[in-house]
Amino acid sequence: MTTTTEERPTTAERIASACVSDDLSLGRGIKALDVLTATGMAGARHSRGGAALIRFGFALDPKSHNAAQEAVRAMVRRRASTAGWMEPMGPGVERPVTRIQLERLADAAFKFWADPTCRRCQGRKMRLVQDGDGRRALSGDHCPACHGSGLRAFQMRTRFWQERGQEVLSMIDDEIARTGRKVRRKL
Repeated sequence: MTTTTEERPTTAERIASACVSDDLSLGRGIKALDVLTATGMAGARHSRGGAALIRFGFALDPKSHNAAQEAVRAMVRRRASTAGWMEPMGPGVERPVTRIQLERLADAAFKFWADPTCRRCQGRKMRLVQDGDGRRALSGDHCPACHGSGLRAFQMRTRFWQERGQEVLSMIDDEIARTGRKVRRKL
């Protein structure tokens, strides 16, 4: 997804392209090898998690799945300890969140971030129906599950966990943006 009027690729797009490039030769200008080196330098010195998230999310590198998931878990643990997350249990009653709860939250947010497509319409934004031959076809109606967005809603069981989940998704996006800035500085 390019965001400038000159149609220049974003840093995440450049990293994704470099990860799948067959041409890792040296030469004039910034090549795929330069982008990969800058990503490694930014990740080794600053944010291994951000580099793993970029590799998994944009380059679709299945080998980085575990590293990216662990990075999200670490971000959640850090945030919970610094923000002092307390789960409300009733009027005026709170308890500290447990490590297992934090891991479940991190895993749910990571799973949603990795694949936010609507399950019912499979991201097509239209309702799927059976045609006369028994095949699935698109109707002219918006998908009732996603209201035509193609994305499923991120839902947790209580308002507290829903808000924390949205916070985790924002943290993932912030970490990717921060790593992208570090890669750009290295180039």
